[in-house]
Amino acid sequence: MEFHLVIVNKRKRNTKKLVQVKWNPPDPGTYKFNLDGAIKNSPGPGGLGGVIRNDLGGWVMGFIEPIPMANPVRAELQAMRRGLSLAVQKNLSPIEINSDSPIPPLI
Repeated sequence: MEFHLVIVNKRKRNTKKLVQVKWNPPDPGTYKFNLDGAIKNSPGPGGLGGVIRNDLGGWVMGFIEPIPMANPVRAELQAMRRGLSLAVQKNLSPIEINSDSPIPPLI
């Protein structure tokens, strides 16, 4: 059983699967902020970026920047912080945030 869980399941993880992705606009009058952070090794160097669009899908602003050292969660959080800081500076509100990371909600 242990062999099956370690060896066989590992082989299944390497299979590629096609996933269709669709961008859905936010509610009228709302901006949408899509963000991502990525690293090469954990911890290690990487980058972060994001784009803010209006409710019609029009590009409002975006950013990319390198990060010298981070783990996956930190990279996502840095991207969120950077994007929200820009949104506040430009008075872009209300804003919906989308990330591919399962960051727990902050209360």
